[in-house]
Amino acid sequence: MSFTLTVAQGLALKLLAAPQSDNVLLYGGSRSGKTILLLYALIARALKQPGSRHVVVRNISRDCRRLIGCVSLPELHTMIGVTPEFDKTGGIYRYPGGSEIWMVGMDDAGRRDERVLGSEFSTALIEEAPEVPYESTVLIRTRLSQKNDLRKRMWFSANPPSKIHWLYRLFVEHQDPVDRRPLFKPELWASMQMNPTDNVANLDADYLSSLDGLPERHRTRFRDGLWGNPQEGVLWQQKWIEDNRVTRISEEIEDTVVGVDPACGGTNSTGIVAVSRGHSAHLYVLSDRTTRGTPAEWALAVVTLAKEVGASRVIAESNQGGQMVAEVIRHANPALTVELVHAGSSKAVRAEPIASQAESGFVHHVGTHVELEDQLLSWAPGQDSPDRLDAMVHACAALSSAATVRPQVAGAGIRIAGMEEGVWTEL
Repeated sequence: MSFTLTVAQGLALKLLAAPQSDNVLLYGGSRSGKTILLLYALIARALKQPGSRHVVVRNISRDCRRLIGCVSLPELHTMIGVTPEFDKTGGIYRYPGGSEIWMVGMDDAGRRDERVLGSEFSTALIEEAPEVPYESTVLIRTRLSQKNDLRKRMWFSANPPSKIHWLYRLFVEHQDPVDRRPLFKPELWASMQMNPTDNVANLDADYLSSLDGLPERHRTRFRDGLWGNPQEGVLWQQKWIEDNRVTRISEEIEDTVVGVDPACGGTNSTGIVAVSRGHSAHLYVLSDRTTRGTPAEWALAVVTLAKEVGASRVIAESNQGGQMVAEVIRHANPALTVELVHAGSSKAVRAEPIASQAESGFVHHVGTHVELEDQLLSWAPGQDSPDRLDAMVHACAALSSAATVRPQVAGAGIRIAGMEEGVWTEL
């Protein structure tokens, strides 16, 4: 087994090595050879500079270790004939000469601060970049400071999301995603498109035809590798999500629930979304564990998430399955409280109050929930609302109806609910 570059990978490698390409985004359709090429270049830098340190980052730690550490890197090591040591506990590969490649997830806040903020790197690779909050990439950039002969570089891979996403603003519009100012030295930011058709030699014969059968919006992203246009008529706006996204919750949590939208058939998914309410009545979307499976399987996913987030109860729609929904969850955990809600009003009537809260800055996504956000940003009133969206709406509605809007206590004074921290500080 050997590693042979495709024509597109050869061009991408030259871009990664260009003198001024400090920041490079490789974007395009799925299975186009982006990740394996970026890991190949990362290993080359590790071998080139003894004692250097490099980091691969994904939003979820277990995904980084499972997909990169246990699949992609081992396969690549075999192809190029390198045999590093693997520290499974720390998620670190150690190469001849003492160089290291770390695997880190931005979801593990405590270890992230200790391992990333306390270390210096020569290269950072942000895998599945649309899932990683922009603020996290800024934090990682501050750690590209290891003293050696390597030029410090930051690389990104992505199936391109919407043109409103921070990646598009950064690499295509060359603007700061936060304040929209022109980038300082935009020539240091480069991107290249790579698609599955560039990688046909390494793909199963039926893979490209399977992409042809995807819905148009997904076909545009995963086959054609194109940036999506904002949907017209949708209820949610990406600006509401991006402007209010947080990496952690900085206030006291009063209540947490798991919203469930049960599947109406064996091939459909059951929406499972956890949401917390803070002391200020702001809502925090914690996790999306939507899954496809039997009632016993999705019930297990529900009770597992409820335990992880410390949920006080489960809010489940009873339109599909009625009392059976509560029974299957209680069978998985008899001690868990289940509240059934019957969706008598239209989808839009249920969702609009939550969308209004999101527009007002009262709904925060903790981290990035790509598939949930994709549903939020593509659903228009009048359409059948999808599973993840419904589950989130049920959870938010339950917390909102039980909420008492309180001012936030700040030192010796009282901070008005909804007032930005900076405004409160300077007022």
